[in-house]
Amino acid sequence: MQREPSNIFGQVFNAFEPWAKLNNAIINNMQNTIQFQLEALQRYNHLGAEHLKATNGSQDMSDVQHYGERLGSWLDQMMNDFRTMADLGMEFRDELSEAFSEVGSQISHQVEDISHQIDEASQRAVTFVQDFEHEEVDTAKARTSKTTSKSGAQQEPSRQAKGRT
Repeated sequence: MQREPSNIFGQVFNAFEPWAKLNNAIINNMQNTIQFQLEALQRYNHLGAEHLKATNGSQDMSDVQHYGERLGSWLDQMMNDFRTMADLGMEFRDELSEAFSEVGSQISHQVEDISHQIDEASQRAVTFVQDFEHEEVDTAKARTSKTTSKSGAQQEPSRQAKGRT
């Protein structure tokens, strides 16, 4: 049984599609995480520079209070960034879960298909062996009956000769 190349290509493409989705999910998450971290680093750098400028110019208590407010906003920004990172992690987990589900489903279908093919092949093999055995038995019976009829025909003349004496 010869398979068409386009059919084989389609099967191979379908076999690797869930794995490609899994790889894309991983790559997209890495890109989003790196992009977010770079933006956060840039924000922290900017806030840190502002804090240093404000600290160098502080001369009274209101400047120190203003510095405390900036520090509070910096901590709030850090907490928001941690939440965003947690959200990115949850999205990544969901994407991976979906991709692994698709991969598992496809592998299950492939195993089922292979199982059916093995069953069909074993049934064909059993049928072939049974047919072969029947042919051998029929051939052996035919040989036996030919041999029996030949030996019976040879015994008849010898009986007739014994009867004459």
